[in-house]
Amino acid sequence: MAAIPLENHLGKYLLLKATVRDRSTGATNVFYPAGSFSRSTRFADNPAHTYIPGLLSKSLNFGTSFFSGADPVKISNNAGSGVLDMLDLNRELEYLHDYSWDNAELELFRGEFDALYSAWTSVAKMTASDLIGSLEKKRIRLRDAAWRLQCPVHNKYYAGTGGIEGGANLTGQWKPYLLGYGNNLPAVQIDTANSSFNSRGRHVPLVQFATEVYL
Repeated sequence: MAAIPLENHLGKYLLLKATVRDRSTGATNVFYPAGSFSRSTRFADNPAHTYIPGLLSKSLNFGTSFFSGADPVKISNNAGSGVLDMLDLNRELEYLHDYSWDNAELELFRGEFDALYSAWTSVAKMTASDLIGSLEKKRIRLRDAAWRLQCPVHNKYYAGTGGIEGGANLTGQWKPYLLGYGNNLPAVQIDTANSSFNSRGRHVPLVQFATEVYL
């Protein structure tokens, strides 16, 4: 977790971009809820001709972690990896409740006061957990990044077209893939006639007179 007060940005300012889903239509919307100061953008800017309120908190408290909260045995009330606060005394941000913030994509930009937003630099990309509103502010809770690991290591399958793609019997099966070191790993025979095997993403040709191969 890292606190990032505005004064540590060397005189630069912040802008929040959000990609969220509309609760009623399910459509994806991209907008800029708040920045470090209020400003209407120019037609040549991105976003163009848009008013952005200066409601972003001067002290942002967030972090990026792959494994914080990833332990299914450990019980934790922390739904994310930090928060983004936007002051809302005049209730300018009530419209944010019209959107679904679970897994919404957030991006922070930083730049000079008098520069176009399109010239600002992206400094952080985060995922929202939810939005909490009060009479004083809107708080976006952030989700840690462990959920991004819930995916296949690779998407390589045997096509079953022969050669290094294996025979028809291997169609749609995973190709072997190894990260790090391994021993006694059975290789996949991709060509029976030529006794060719495949292991760890590599083609091992012409292993003669073998019935089983381990690499």
